Amino acid sequence: MLMEYSWLAPAVLCGLIALIGNIVLGEQVLKRQIIFIDLAVAQVAALGAALSQYWLSRYALFSGSWLAEMIGPWVMSLLLCGLIARLFSA
Repeated sequence: MLMEYSWLAPAVLCGLIALIGNIVLGEQVLKRQIIFIDLAVAQVAALGAALSQYWLSRYALFSGSWLAEMIGPWVMSLLLCGLIARLFSA
C-alpha cells in the first residue's frame, strides 16, 4: 500500500526541507521582534479562501459552481482580511 504513494516522496521531502528552513528563519525573525503585518494578512486571506472552498464544496448546490470557485474564496478572504485589519488597528 505504501508503494502507491511513492510518487509523493519527492514532494514530501521538499516540504520538510522548506519547513526546516522556515523554522530557522522564523526563529530569527521572532528573536529580533520583527513581525510583518502584511504576511499575517496574506496568511489569513489564504485561510479564508481555503475555508470557503471547504465549506462551499460540501453543499451540492455550490459544488463545482462559479460561486464556489471564484466569488466564495474572494468574499471570505476579504471578510477575514477586514477582520484581522480591524483587530490590529485597534
